[in-house]
Amino acid sequence: MSNLDEGVYWCARDLDGSPIGNHHFILLVCPDATVLFSGKPPVQEDTPEGMVYFYTVGAFKGSPGIPDLLKAIVNQDTDVKAVREYVDPGEHTSPLKPDLDLEPHKVNPPSGSLSSFRKLVIQLTTNFESKGNIRYSLIDENCAAWINTLFKIAGVSEADREKAGEFFGIDWGEEDLIPEEFFKS
Repeated sequence: MSNLDEGVYWCARDLDGSPIGNHHFILLVCPDATVLFSGKPPVQEDTPEGMVYFYTVGAFKGSPGIPDLLKAIVNQDTDVKAVREYVDPGEHTSPLKPDLDLEPHKVNPPSGSLSSFRKLVIQLTTNFESKGNIRYSLIDENCAAWINTLFKIAGVSEADREKAGEFFGIDWGEEDLIPEEFFKS
């Protein structure tokens, strides 16, 4: 198992079907199975080292009927698959097929406790979900810009965001910001 302590991570994985670009998302590794998002239990993965509980939080281009908008999704299937491959590669990877090459960067709480930081990330995501979707652009308003903005509002410094948002491969938007009002209640 690759070690993931309880915490908040800025992650990147291969794009679906392409190792050339990255998709960015937030990983919340939890201490137990307590439900943190309303009506959404954490994913549970039984690894040889013990149970891992987590949520993935990401922004994606559209959905049926709204393809050009950025939408927040909790526990999106491919994000969850990438985490499972990372925490239990013996169960979820094969030398005969490519995997998603998850790269997690831990983001330290800017102030206060890890629990408070995790709750703030959840609240900001919930606020975004309730406001609707925003226009999507590969160059500016994408998954990485969504995370950069959320972490900025949560109090993570620009230097820490820049460090956490740098990944192997091609990234776009990790230093861009989207309108902050989408994350506010």
